[in-house]
Amino acid sequence: MIERVAVRFVATFAVNVLRAGLSLVAGLVVARELGAVDFGNLSFVLASFTALAQVWDLGTSSAFYTFLSRRPRSPRFFALYFGWLAFQAAATVLAVALLFPDSLVRWFWLGQDRGTVLLAFAASFMMTQVWAAASQLGEAVRRTVLVQAASLVQAVVHLGLVIAAARAGWLGVPTVLALLVVEHVLLGMALGPKLVRANLAPAGGDGEESVVAEFARYCAPLLVYGWVSFIYAFADRWLLQHFGGATQQGFFAVGQQLANVSLIATSSVLRVLWKEVAEATERGDLARAATLYGAACRGFYFASAWVSCLLIPFSREILAWTVGPGYEGAAPVLMLLLLLPLHQSLGQIAGTFFYATGRTRAYARIGLVVMAVSVPWTYLMLADNAAPVPGLGLAAVGLAVKMVLLQIVSVNVQAWTIARDNGVPFEWGYQPGVFALLLGLGFACRLGAGGAARLVGLREPFLAEAALTAVAYAGAAGVCVYAVPSLAGLTRRHLRLAMDSLTRRGRPIAA
Repeated sequence: MIERVAVRFVATFAVNVLRAGLSLVAGLVVARELGAVDFGNLSFVLASFTALAQVWDLGTSSAFYTFLSRRPRSPRFFALYFGWLAFQAAATVLAVALLFPDSLVRWFWLGQDRGTVLLAFAASFMMTQVWAAASQLGEAVRRTVLVQAASLVQAVVHLGLVIAAARAGWLGVPTVLALLVVEHVLLGMALGPKLVRANLAPAGGDGEESVVAEFARYCAPLLVYGWVSFIYAFADRWLLQHFGGATQQGFFAVGQQLANVSLIATSSVLRVLWKEVAEATERGDLARAATLYGAACRGFYFASAWVSCLLIPFSREILAWTVGPGYEGAAPVLMLLLLLPLHQSLGQIAGTFFYATGRTRAYARIGLVVMAVSVPWTYLMLADNAAPVPGLGLAAVGLAVKMVLLQIVSVNVQAWTIARDNGVPFEWGYQPGVFALLLGLGFACRLGAGGAARLVGLREPFLAEAALTAVAYAGAAGVCVYAVPSLAGLTRRHLRLAMDSLTRRGRPIAA
């Protein structure tokens, strides 16, 4: 069982690295070609519908995947869920296209035209609902390789189309949105029917009433949570667009896009972890579920911190090399947002555990308290002196500070709750220790590499400095993990097994 989980994770991780790299390059091409203002507007309309999806979803997508992960389901189960998705799409299009007056559209989306708003909804819905459902269908029957291969093909095609559009002079906000819609429609059509058949139970499965009741029990605690989540997520980006403007929105979006590189390892394991925890819970094997959760936390916190602490010292140079001088003002935002993935990784793992075990009530209670604090805090950080209630006017920097601090508090509350309910120790001390160690190594290695590059008089000091820093940093971090394996959630035995595997020595390992 452990070997199968490891193989699925390795496959997911490898493809996620490739896909994330392709998606990052595509996003940076779009950001560079559009400029900070148009890229900010694009990010805002997409973020608005990502937030709005939580009003409609109300936890049903999480329930869908959790139930599928436990056992195959009846045709009526799929008909009800896909009918619900169709209703969400139709109701939103009807409201935006026909029911909302122009004044409401302009106020809600801060001056964006109705056509762009509808196109943004279509792109967001296809990515966050339709393709998400297709990938959940694949993961539920452990077709990880198929799902990851399909997503990799989409990333390759998207990058090629973005580059072609940029060279032809056609790249604009509507073009980017239209490409996303077409790509994900084709992807869903290609995989959806096959994966539904793979998840079908033998004749006789669940009846309509039992399916509805099952969804209702799971989602009931999330009804209020979904609405508050929308207000929380939408308020952040709306207030930034309102007080900071599209340029600050663009700075924040670019910083977030680059910072997400640190989450590749964690995002690779989430659905694999979800499947295994849900299945273990269905069998009553709570000890295995808790073990899987604990093993994931330390390892993926270290992985996220390792990437972020290597990139933080190069924040300004990364922006200059990727999106150009128009984004120089985003350097402080990027430095702050590179701190976010450390605890975001823990939050994603904790959230996966809550959803997979069906403990949505506890998850919702914690989330509601956190979000109630978040919205007024966002206003305080972003509002300018001319606002009815004056704030600090910190724009994208203020939003980044709020997100980092709130993330640290909220994920530790979640971790404490999981530890208490499962009778395991609550561990948090490794978080500041690992961060301080790796950030210190990052700056020390850059300082040493910069001195060496200048000493020998290299023509491209930044490239040489970055390469030398990466090599020195990887070596120093490796020595630290070898000396104290628990930094990365490992043991001495794990290290010996890994070294024997690499050197192909099959000698017995002492316990």
